[in-house]
Amino acid sequence: MITRVNRAKEGFADYLISGARKDSIYTRDQKDKTITLYGNLQTFKQTEKYLNKYKNYESNYIHITLSFSQEDMNKLNEIDDEQKRDELFKELALIYIKHHTSGYNLENEVIAYAEAHLPKIQLNEKNKQRFPHIHIAIAKYNPLDDTQLRTTFFNSSFLDDVLQSYVCKKYGFEIPRKDEDKKNDTDEKIQDENNLEDKIKSKIAITRANWIELLKDIKTADELLYFLENDLKLKENKDFKIAGSNSYKYIKILNLQERNKKSNCLNVNGKQFERFIIKDDKNRTFPRHKSEEELGEILQSYYQQRKEYILKRRSKKTLEKLNEIYETQADKEKVKTHTQSFKYISYQQKLFDQHYDYKIKDALKGYYIKK
Repeated sequence: MITRVNRAKEGFADYLISGARKDSIYTRDQKDKTITLYGNLQTFKQTEKYLNKYKNYESNYIHITLSFSQEDMNKLNEIDDEQKRDELFKELALIYIKHHTSGYNLENEVIAYAEAHLPKIQLNEKNKQRFPHIHIAIAKYNPLDDTQLRTTFFNSSFLDDVLQSYVCKKYGFEIPRKDEDKKNDTDEKIQDENNLEDKIKSKIAITRANWIELLKDIKTADELLYFLENDLKLKENKDFKIAGSNSYKYIKILNLQERNKKSNCLNVNGKQFERFIIKDDKNRTFPRHKSEEELGEILQSYYQQRKEYILKRRSKKTLEKLNEIYETQADKEKVKTHTQSFKYISYQQKLFDQHYDYKIKDALKGYYIKK
């Protein structure tokens, strides 16, 4: 399964409705059977219009596409029950929506839509095989407080790879080779990577302060090593190396252009870089080579960081609104629970429920309660 992520200002809703593309002569109904997995398409379309009219965001939403290979399709075709297959698609969509909006209240702060496309036409105009795929869009808008939603787009490709590898291992999908990832990457993301690559090779990013800014969203040594090799295309022992002693290792960036007269290297070490100390580089592995459990732990750690990060950025007014929502939901759940528990139950069962907060399924036998 290959995941592609890009950003845009408008067009997602219309594309899903009409299926119109410059390189296609077919409509959506002709091309695919569609299955709604999450959200409401008209709501998303109205959100697109609102953001284009009243906000001036650089991009209004992120668009995620999950594409399945022939091997993945062989696994999916083993599911005889269409309802079970659709539930699997819904799970996948929800995993990606929760990942990219981690730290936010999904029901009250996120506007998203997901749809699966099952091809009716198996070959496109270029005579290439068409496979089932899932479209997911997440608006970069928080309706609770009318602010911009901070998605996880392009913190670094490390977490993209972690999530893709985790999902593939969890559900038994094929993990694509790196060259396939590149071939299927979006033009925008490739452009982002080129910008970073240009930045690192220019004089803009040669000072320590520039590197601190460049690496601000990278949290661990593993992420940094992945970032250097995959995003910046630097080669170990040529553009960077592992330096230090057996008990204390760090990353040294080599061959920086005219950093200063004494040295053209930078030690990613000391103040602002404490998180990049390498404890063990002998068994270093990148995401797709880690176990499902290891990948899950990386994701959970990241979600906790996101939760704390989003919480710090919330205004007092937003926190008050959320607390009101949580209290209302708790009250409703309490009323619902008591309503259900008082239906068709005996007097003694009521006593147990009221005084001990404990529900009994059957009438009491061998017990006596004295009031």
